[in-house]
Amino acid sequence: MRGTNALDDDSIYSKLPSEIADLRRKAKAADFKAMVLERIKLFKIVDSQGTDVSQSDRVAASKLLGLDGNAPEEGKTKTDVLKKKMTLEREIAELMKRKAEFANQFRILNEKLEERLEEVARKEEFIDGKIKKWTQKNFTAHITERSQREKGALQEAESAALFRREEEMHEREAEMHRREAQMLRREEEMHEREAEMLRREMQVIEEEQSSLRVQRSREAVLRSEAEEKEKKENDSERDL
Repeated sequence: MRGTNALDDDSIYSKLPSEIADLRRKAKAADFKAMVLERIKLFKIVDSQGTDVSQSDRVAASKLLGLDGNAPEEGKTKTDVLKKKMTLEREIAELMKRKAEFANQFRILNEKLEERLEEVARKEEFIDGKIKKWTQKNFTAHITERSQREKGALQEAESAALFRREEEMHEREAEMHRREAQMLRREEEMHEREAEMLRREMQVIEEEQSSLRVQRSREAVLRSEAEEKEKKENDSERDL
């Protein structure tokens, strides 16, 4: 198809005056130059955004800049493929950035969770120590109570009242620590749910990346086919 169009153009050029043919060629060259300038502008935008451009794309761009004659009709198809590839590269870079941010948030959340777990362990150890001390103290108080009971009813009653007050105080303190431990466990569960949400979101990002890689592979195949088509058409033109 390309070879036929080229042959028709040559036939027309042979019939037109040389001035008109030159104008036609210059118009095509101007259109091709505008396309190349647009390609350079896209490369500059990509470089300013930090997206990696493959060496093969840069070589292709330099080859395009080296052309100063007739612009191939399939150049637009090749440019469209490269534009799509650069768009995919930008999207992948953005997803990688988001993935790194979520990984950092996940790490910070894990550190906070570990700190909370250590705090809960310290609280539980503190409560256990208080209970042991209270048990020992209760036993000592019980012995003291028995001794005081032997000394007199009044002294026994006063000791029992004091013991009950102290026991109630320790029970209130133990209940307070139990509530605090329960609050810490709830907070731990909340952090675990947040961590699970982050993990799911990271999984979604990885799936999106996989989809983009598949799409990029397809675009590479299309570009390869376009280049093969261009080569065949150029060979056909040379044969003609």
